[in-house]
Amino acid sequence: MYSLQTLKEVFKKLFDAGFWLGVMCLMNPFLIVFSLLLFTAIIVHKRVRFQTLLIPVIGFLIPIFLFFTYSFWIGELSLFTDKFIFYTTYDFSRYQEASFLAPLGVLSFFLLFAIFMKTGSAFSVNNRFRKSWILLLSHLFTSISYLFITFDRDGSELLIAAFPVAVILANGFESIQRNFLKEIGLILFVLIALLGPLFL
Repeated sequence: MYSLQTLKEVFKKLFDAGFWLGVMCLMNPFLIVFSLLLFTAIIVHKRVRFQTLLIPVIGFLIPIFLFFTYSFWIGELSLFTDKFIFYTTYDFSRYQEASFLAPLGVLSFFLLFAIFMKTGSAFSVNNRFRKSWILLLSHLFTSISYLFITFDRDGSELLIAAFPVAVILANGFESIQRNFLKEIGLILFVLIALLGPLFL
């Protein structure tokens, strides 16, 4: 979706995005929230046309239809219907454990700092980076939304936010003018990541 800023093979990119979103939704139906990111990218990169809105929907429906056809063919429609049972527990007790709470707290602090440091300069100019930054924040928001509604909370679901978090943190550290402050921040971040679990 970040590559939509270029005109090359836009329809193919949109079809691929919709197709893989459909595949992922067969694994976890709550991943449908990432369709928001897909259509946000279309709007941000000013690609709003009938074709650009329809193509990802077609791509999304193809794996869904193929799986439905397979389930119908073998006489096990429950295989298909069970994939789209939306339920969640809203049990966040796992995140309240010290092994999760401390690293998440530190990461959230650095993340908010990075967003604060970079957003002002990103919005002050009207170029590709501004669009990418808006899309990156949308990616982060969508990932957090998924974490709130998904039914499986064993810690692995946090990886869904790894990409936007990593890119935002990198841009935040880059915006720090003094090198020694960058080095201190990176050292603290690495030490917390490596030594934190030993004390929890």
